[in-house]
Amino acid sequence: MLLFRITFFDFYLIESYTKDRTIKGDTLMEFVQENQAFRHYNAAGEVDAEITYTLEEEGVIGADHTFVDPSLRGQGVARQLVERLAVYAREENLKVRPICSYVVELFKKSTDYDDIKI
Repeated sequence: MLLFRITFFDFYLIESYTKDRTIKGDTLMEFVQENQAFRHYNAAGEVDAEITYTLEEEGVIGADHTFVDPSLRGQGVARQLVERLAVYAREENLKVRPICSYVVELFKKSTDYDDIKI
């Protein structure tokens, strides 16, 4: 009998490529797409995490801002926001120009986004 072991990391990779969800620790975070942004709202209805983008030219968006509330910092939320934007870019066949300093540094450090970065 074969047993398959799915680790948390495997689950993260699978889940991070779904359309509306990504993982924060062991909790799924819902990101809402609105007004050229992906946002997470807390229980009080306030934005506690977001990444915004602008349409720069045909087929190119600029990732110009990320925000993560201090209560969520250090939990990988900013990375998840970038991942959600990357999924969107891939779905829409877009390239991403990193403008926000966090996205600039992440694109330099990681090869995960080589297919979409400019």
